[in-house]
Amino acid sequence: MLGRLDRLTRTSLTRVVAQTVAAAEPDRVEQAAETARRSRHVNLDGSCGDGIDVWATMAAGAAIRLEARVDQIADMLGVVHPEHDETKDQRRALGLLADPEAVLP
Repeated sequence: MLGRLDRLTRTSLTRVVAQTVAAAEPDRVEQAAETARRSRHVNLDGSCGDGIDVWATMAAGAAIRLEARVDQIADMLGVVHPEHDETKDQRRALGLLADPEAVLP
């Protein structure tokens, strides 16, 4: 593997390093995973004018599923409400998840 380092992408190299650390120090990997699980949270920052920034720290799989669901909802809203002139990014606003009845026909 070391002879091919110049051909590895950054992602592949990161994976090789992670696998090497996991093999050498499994307790350290488990401790890092537990720390990550405990650090999951949602933050609201109301210091940005009339809006509020929302961000979250979550498991990668959950974040990917959330992204896909938000995208799916935005697509559905475009079909259900073609009369609205919002962009898909505007339809992806998480406020729709907080009050979905407000956008149902």
